Amino acid sequence: MINPVFYRLNSSLEPIPEGNLLLRDAFFSPWRIKEQGGIDPLIRGMFGVPAKIKLPQQTLNVELTERLFHVTRAISLDLAAANIQRSRDHGLQSYTAWRKFCHLQPTEILDFDDLQGDIKDKQTRDTLRDVYKHVDNIDVWVGGMLEDNLPDAKVGPLFRCLITKQLKALRDGDRYWHEKSGIFTSDQLKSLQKTTLAKVLCENGDRIDRIPRNVFLNAMYPRDYVSCSNIEDIDLEPWRGCCSENMAGHNAGMIMILSSKERKMFEFSFDFSL
Repeated sequence: MINPVFYRLNSSLEPIPEGNLLLRDAFFSPWRIKEQGGIDPLIRGMFGVPAKIKLPQQTLNVELTERLFHVTRAISLDLAAANIQRSRDHGLQSYTAWRKFCHLQPTEILDFDDLQGDIKDKQTRDTLRDVYKHVDNIDVWVGGMLEDNLPDAKVGPLFRCLITKQLKALRDGDRYWHEKSGIFTSDQLKSLQKTTLAKVLCENGDRIDRIPRNVFLNAMYPRDYVSCSNIEDIDLEPWRGCCSENMAGHNAGMIMILSSKERKMFEFSFDFSL
């Protein structure tokens, strides 16, 4: 999905005078934001230009495999090689082992052609055969990257399984997750769920006035763009009256554990802040 070019667009979705930016020149170059148009052109480029199409023979672009971090290093790095080495350093099991973990079909992978259901391109499978010799040697990151995308998705079946399991575990294990009972009222949750990334970008950009309602989908300009003022925002009404009560209870609990001297200092500073 990573584009080899950072598109930098003005309010009419045309390139800014400084032009677009090669990915190799974007790393460790924060001065470009200050001196070359600010953050808005980069944000517009991200929602205004389609993501790169994944092709069987074009998994990673050369900006990542041959020019990574060339600004700060005498010898550029290769992201693919680094990821493969990291997986081995951590002792991750092979691609076929993780397929078994996710109960993917076929359950037994004995030959590279057994992968043709998820890696349809024969040239890709033949390349895997030449490199790895045995199907159980395939690195999990390599195999997952080379799988064909599922319908309406940007990943194949293995990465869908692993990403889903990981994010579900992070959500269910987070005691502060906003959907857990007792954290927000139903009205507050309904208000929070009105949040969209489009509204976040509108409110944090310097001069982003028009945007697609769903910035994750490719949109035609100006037909599919709306004014930021027309995008629904969080309604704070469900929180009316909650904060003074919560603050009072919070402060009382804090003062209980303070010494008499600390309590006087805390009460003085708190009264002063009010």
